Amino acid sequence: MSQSVTTPDTLEGRNMRADVYYNLRVGGLSVVDRRPGSDMYGNVVSHSEQAWITDAEVVTYEGKREKAVEEGCKNVHAMFRGNVATRGDLEPSNSVDPVEIHYHADKEGCFYDKNGRRLLEAEAVIIHGQQIRALHPTFE
Repeated sequence: MSQSVTTPDTLEGRNMRADVYYNLRVGGLSVVDRRPGSDMYGNVVSHSEQAWITDAEVVTYEGKREKAVEEGCKNVHAMFRGNVATRGDLEPSNSVDPVEIHYHADKEGCFYDKNGRRLLEAEAVIIHGQQIRALHPTFE
């Protein structure tokens, strides 16, 4: 990680291993505990309007995504997994140029840049509502 990038360790608020997805029902982000051995593992532990996820992996469930597209149903099929902070100033330093990422339920993997490259992972992902930006992304 670059020296100029703020990390969740330096931010105020919760920092934990978690999944983050946009929850259409609540209109914001849901945070699911992914700490090994945690009593809350697999449960939604908070809701937030913003999240900073370091060592971010893209997690998609292809069968659920296909069902959502085919049947028009809502389900959780795409998210980011990593070390999550939901409070504080969740903005990168001026020396980092984030890549805007778009969600596409109709495409495998769901997360793409404006050039159509599929996001695999990123040093960090910053989410404000439905706006997604990736720092130092890796594309397929």
